[in-house]
Amino acid sequence: MPFEPSRPPRHPSRGATMDAMSRAVVARFLFKPPMAALLASLLNGPFLTFVSAFLVLYATVAVVGALLLRQRVFTRSFTLWDEASWLACLALGIDLAG
Repeated sequence: MPFEPSRPPRHPSRGATMDAMSRAVVARFLFKPPMAALLASLLNGPFLTFVSAFLVLYATVAVVGALLLRQRVFTRSFTLWDEASWLACLALGIDLAG
């Protein structure tokens, strides 16, 4: 019988894939900041303030959606709650930077 070296154990994060719900949440999150910037560029006024306002609006819509769908806050996959918190944190960061 030939000698086969043992493989090192796989790191849990390597090769891990997101489920469909998490991929959808990440895709929506990556889509909304550029859309907020596009909408803010159409308005006359302080650009960063309007971007932040649109992001807060998107976060509010995500919270309403999470409440209507009765999603849990803490789950194994990303939910609308995660999207809302990411959008709110990004809006706060933009507001503080501007």
